[in-house]
Amino acid sequence: MVEVAQNERGVLFRRFANGIDTSRVYLPGKYKIKPFDRFIKYNIDPRTEDNYFEAKTSVGKKLTLHIRYSFKILPEKIALMEYYIGDNYSEIVVAPHIQTSIDKYISELTRITFDSRSQNLMQENLHSIAKAKIRERYVDLYDFKILKLTVE
Repeated sequence: MVEVAQNERGVLFRRFANGIDTSRVYLPGKYKIKPFDRFIKYNIDPRTEDNYFEAKTSVGKKLTLHIRYSFKILPEKIALMEYYIGDNYSEIVVAPHIQTSIDKYISELTRITFDSRSQNLMQENLHSIAKAKIRERYVDLYDFKILKLTVE
């Protein structure tokens, strides 16, 4: 017997039936599973991470961005997440897609300004680009904040 809490969703690995059952996501409740199958739970609470990202502008200046971002798994996509990515989705999906979005956006910049309006616009654009890419991989990037921006 397995129990799925309110902040969890589950998927079933069927050992003798092609592995992860992508047709069903288990909602909160109690479930009886066969002893040779494996039940995998995902916490669907939002997560927040701080990370440093580097990129180069089109004129060769190196930028370092300290970013705080919040994300969570799309609960209805947990089975696909487990099948294609696994539980280390933050390292495989979230941070790499943010880095790719930053690389693309920053490489097209010809000048960097440090006023709050420009930084807010950069933050909004980066969030929008990264959110779209990350959502394709079953995760919602719902908060994104540039804490510090430095240029070398």
